[in-house]
Amino acid sequence: MSPAPDSDTQGPLGRLELSEEKTRISDLTEGNEFLGHRVSLKWHRRFGLMPRIEIPKHKRTDLRYRVKQVTKRAAINRSLSHLLRKLNPILRGWGNFYRFCTGAGQLFALDHYVGDRLWRYEGQATRRQGDQSAQQQPGREGASDAHRSHRPSIADDSGKYPAK
Repeated sequence: MSPAPDSDTQGPLGRLELSEEKTRISDLTEGNEFLGHRVSLKWHRRFGLMPRIEIPKHKRTDLRYRVKQVTKRAAINRSLSHLLRKLNPILRGWGNFYRFCTGAGQLFALDHYVGDRLWRYEGQATRRQGDQSAQQQPGREGASDAHRSHRPSIADDSGKYPAK
């Protein structure tokens, strides 16, 4: 029979050793990145030191880059529903992974960024469709008439305005 495992150094799978290069002991006020989250202690005026789990800055930058790649100008020919089908799994997965983070301002900023990209995408797609329809309909008003308002004129048939 083998000797009983020492409870301090061995578990059911064998001897457990810590890697010196992967192990970091630090003060939580400095903060530390753990499993894709930034864990730190922040001072709260009412409660003192409070633990915070935040989204690391480089992860927020990565999400912004992915959203920008999906909504770039080369994708203008795709419909908005196709774009949303492509963007939805990215945003849902990212939101579920970081759902317990305490930095609500960071989430609002990312939400604003995604909304702004979609608004710009829709505006570019609408302008592009307008340009294509102008080319397809030769009898349509040209670009020089686009700045004029479509209010009816108060001038009579002779082109003169009535006196007040």
